[in-house]
Amino acid sequence: MVLTVADVSGHGVSAGLLMGMFKSALRSNLAHGDSLSECYTNLNSTMFDLKDKKMFLTAASMRMHSRKLEYIVAGHLPLLIYRNETKRLKN
Repeated sequence: MVLTVADVSGHGVSAGLLMGMFKSALRSNLAHGDSLSECYTNLNSTMFDLKDKKMFLTAASMRMHSRKLEYIVAGHLPLLIYRNETKRLKN
């Protein structure tokens, strides 16, 4: 399971199309078993030229593997904040 939070600049059809492209491309990359880092690298190279230069998309994803958490942020606020001093996630 992968949890993803994403936000697209703007409103309307163009913003909706950009989000749809992102969701489809992310699912396709994940279906190939790529790491989140590889997925986001592929997404960036694919989508950069397809979008209007004034638009942007921020995203953050995390995925659990056994007892490990894979996590990536692309211009988005962090989904989790871990405090090493207290060994806890910040609320």
